[in-house]
Amino acid sequence: MSKTIKIRCTGAELLELDEAIALQGDLKDLSAENYKKLKKSILKYGFTFPLHIWSNKGTLRLIGGHQRCRALKAMRSEGYFIPKLPFDYIHADSEKEARELILASVSEYGNMTMQGLYEFIEQSDIDYHTITDEYRLPEIDYDSLVNEYYDNTEPSLDDEEPEDRPKINIVECPHCKRKFDTTALKR
Repeated sequence: MSKTIKIRCTGAELLELDEAIALQGDLKDLSAENYKKLKKSILKYGFTFPLHIWSNKGTLRLIGGHQRCRALKAMRSEGYFIPKLPFDYIHADSEKEARELILASVSEYGNMTMQGLYEFIEQSDIDYHTITDEYRLPEIDYDSLVNEYYDNTEPSLDDEEPEDRPKINIVECPHCKRKFDTTALKR
């Protein structure tokens, strides 16, 4: 029995996965790591945004959704059933204009900041591990995000009140001069 991908959006029409002919070519790649993240997202949320299609003399050319289609084809080979996919029409007067629209759709005009992402995460009650494990946000340095906004350090003994600190008993070996903590040996 195959696993079915949930469709969680609507579009102007539906098409089979192989009906859309990719117009992007090798403009972008999909690394193995990013495929895993995209697959995880599709399995978690379903297919949530319609494809963008330019219809040219009856041929359906894919303008937006290339990586999702690549991922879905790989998932199909892994035994997933891919139902018909919703798409919206994008109008272009020529293939040149359609290709320019691909660049417009993948352009990112707004810049994500770590402060903005942190506030978004906090307002949304999203665990930052979800962000680092499931999403690819190339303008965000995940290590810096964690170091700057999340305290991942173990509590220091210096942070404890003196009466709460464990009593440490250091002894020095008279022969080798090495120092040892014998606190655990005391009962």
